[in-house]
Amino acid sequence: MFAFAAPDLLPIECLHLSNGIPVFVLQHPGYKLLRMDIRLKAGSCFQSFPGVAQTTAKILLEGTVSHPQNWSECMDGLGAFTEISAERDFVSLSFHFPQEKAASVLSLVMELLVEPLFDSDKLELIRMQHRQQLAVQLEKGSFVAYRQFLSTLFGTHPYGQLLALSDMDCWTPELLRCFFMDCYVPEATRIFI
Repeated sequence: MFAFAAPDLLPIECLHLSNGIPVFVLQHPGYKLLRMDIRLKAGSCFQSFPGVAQTTAKILLEGTVSHPQNWSECMDGLGAFTEISAERDFVSLSFHFPQEKAASVLSLVMELLVEPLFDSDKLELIRMQHRQQLAVQLEKGSFVAYRQFLSTLFGTHPYGQLLALSDMDCWTPELLRCFFMDCYVPEATRIFI
């Protein structure tokens, strides 16, 4: 029989930003790298149209008003790594960066949340990528079966909503901007560092 011991966990501090967003911080003086996750209730179950949640999250990384062409390059130059995940209930924006570059990285992250660009040319590139990925996936029997399973299990519930190739033609910068304005709000946000 195995004996399990409870792990030694570092204390977690909970702070609140001036706009009410809770920030959960796990600190250790020896850490040289930081990870910041911004988790929003902005997943696919909150979208009014298929694919909008994932596409909104993806286009955020394509530029801001201050950095329309090179936001990602600026992050790369700071040694930061960025990834997004859009699921059914949540969208997560994750940033990994050296502690000494924290102020510069946080400034760029703020740009994403305050002045996203929603460029139509970048949206067209994302649309083409999604279209190609979905077309390839629809050739796989396991993927088609999984989609059918979700549709049967959840029916008209947002979890059963499936993306069709034709849905992508309806994505516009305005549609994404509206979703962003509705869902990327302080009361739907949690930050973990």
